[in-house]
Amino acid sequence: MSLSDWITLLRISTLLQFTKIRQYAIRELTARRTSLGAIDTIVLAKEHDVHSWLGPAYAELVRRPAALEDDEAERLGVRVSAQVARAREMLRADEFSLYQQRHGVRYAPPERPDEQLVARAVNEVFKLPGSGAGSSMQ
Repeated sequence: MSLSDWITLLRISTLLQFTKIRQYAIRELTARRTSLGAIDTIVLAKEHDVHSWLGPAYAELVRRPAALEDDEAERLGVRVSAQVARAREMLRADEFSLYQQRHGVRYAPPERPDEQLVARAVNEVFKLPGSGAGSSMQ
């Protein structure tokens, strides 16, 4: 059976409360989870109460280099997207702190971030037109 067939079987077995078929579908999808991707896994896990899939899928999103894309955030919802972003920030801060400890590097962030960097980040993430958007943040 294809991956989409197993997903369909999970949906139907959950809806009709066919416990043994549902367990079988969950077992098969768990074995193929790497083919699903983190976002699809989280959405399916939440729709069908498969809590064991959530931890590994969240971890995949937290450890990947790229932040959530807009369509991914929409699929996950506001709360989960914010939690993923918060976990990513926590991981980056902890990694940076660990790097400083291991290499004897001391760094204290400035009291006020560089406004050009702030403006660039805001313009890039929020796709603001023009280059004057950062000037109003001072």
